[in-house]
Amino acid sequence: MSSNVDIPDIKGKNTAVKFDLKSVLKKTVDAFRNWRILALVIVLLFVVSVVFAVWMFMKTRFDVKNLNDRSLELYNLRNYNIAVLNWNNFIREEIVDMKNLDELIDYNIKLEWMSQNFEEYLHGIQSSYDNFLKYLFLPSLNLWKDPYLWEIDYNLMWNKFLEKNSYNDIDLIDKWSSFIKDLWNNNEYNEVERIEVWDITEEWDEFYIPIKISYITPSYRWFLLLIEKLAVTSNKKNISLINELVYNLWELIKEESSDEILRLQEVYTGFSQDQVIWYTLYKWVKWDIDNSIFINDEVIEKAIKRISICSEDEPDEYCYYKFRDKYRSLPGIAYTIWLEDNKNKLESLKDFFQTMPQIMKIINFTYNGEEVKDLVNYTQKQYKWTIDFRIYWEALHDAEVIEIQQLLWWMCLWVDLTPQNALTQVNSKLTTIWKDTSIDTYTTTRLMEIESLISEISNVFDGLSNYKKAIRTFEIYRMLSEWNICN
Repeated sequence: MSSNVDIPDIKGKNTAVKFDLKSVLKKTVDAFRNWRILALVIVLLFVVSVVFAVWMFMKTRFDVKNLNDRSLELYNLRNYNIAVLNWNNFIREEIVDMKNLDELIDYNIKLEWMSQNFEEYLHGIQSSYDNFLKYLFLPSLNLWKDPYLWEIDYNLMWNKFLEKNSYNDIDLIDKWSSFIKDLWNNNEYNEVERIEVWDITEEWDEFYIPIKISYITPSYRWFLLLIEKLAVTSNKKNISLINELVYNLWELIKEESSDEILRLQEVYTGFSQDQVIWYTLYKWVKWDIDNSIFINDEVIEKAIKRISICSEDEPDEYCYYKFRDKYRSLPGIAYTIWLEDNKNKLESLKDFFQTMPQIMKIINFTYNGEEVKDLVNYTQKQYKWTIDFRIYWEALHDAEVIEIQQLLWWMCLWVDLTPQNALTQVNSKLTTIWKDTSIDTYTTTRLMEIESLISEISNVFDGLSNYKKAIRTFEIYRMLSEWNICN
């Protein structure tokens, strides 16, 4: 007999229990592992925090100590210690009541403003010299370059160079012999016995040529006339008077010719107002170009009255007298443009500038008197004088020599036209023609002569003055150009 009895699946139940224990165990192990990681992170954060706290503590302690050490400086930020400034004679009266730093800053701003205005004022005062008179007082040795347009005349060679160059011995002897000899428009003149012109001597940014002249004056009056002539540019007071006259002319031109100045600024692009004025005056003096657009007799009369400090109620005769008295050491001005009835003051002023010598320095005067007899046995006293003096120019600067070399580079070699580069080009030409049997021996001989000449220049080039360097550079350019050695 059989019966149906449900028997539980004990094996399956054990299996389920076993499965649950594994899961719990796995979770426990995972939790333990996560706790270790968390603990490690917490420990690391704690260590970093401790280190940071220690660093901040040390830094704070150091900063506090440093601030305590500099407490006086911090105090001075509020109440500035200006004791050291009390020793300055220029500002101690100005800062006597100052304590606050802001007051000193405001005072410094005021000083900067005053300094800027003063510099602008000085610039205006010096404008007549910087833009005009220096080209008359100290002509540049760089005769190839226009002082205003900055253009270099690379064709200034051969006869053209000799015509423009006033520094060669013949021109210097002729100019300064005439300067000593001719003093007035009459039959008398000084007799030049001997003249010596020495080599150029460079001195900083200037150079001079020593000249020694022995001459005879027919009378003591003629000697005094020569002294007045020499004193025009060798006396500091006279130079100052000339500058004052030109400065007042400049002021009047700016006041009365503003429209014309603006028009010329459009013609001479890049020129300032001052450059336009002075370039126009320079052309008037040097090249006799009409300057009536800027200056005329009326402008000169106004300048005379300003210089004489004449009031409106003073008569013109008195103003002219004061001007003549002030400029009596410059007869070329005092006894020409000062005359009220002189209807050509403009021409008289131009004559003065054109005949005015450049800056000179008198070194020595020696005198020896003697009596001579003329054809009718008339006894007369002559005055024998010897004068040593220097005439000055503005020197040629290193940058100007390089500028000339670079210009001639563009004209010839495509590299700076130095003696060494020129030699390289000549040697290259010789190497080429030696391979060409059709070249005649005359061409080869001439090239070898040029090579020898340039080699001689190269050997002494570094020891030459900048003026002679410029001359040698043009000589090299001429030789290369004439013999088609340029690229």
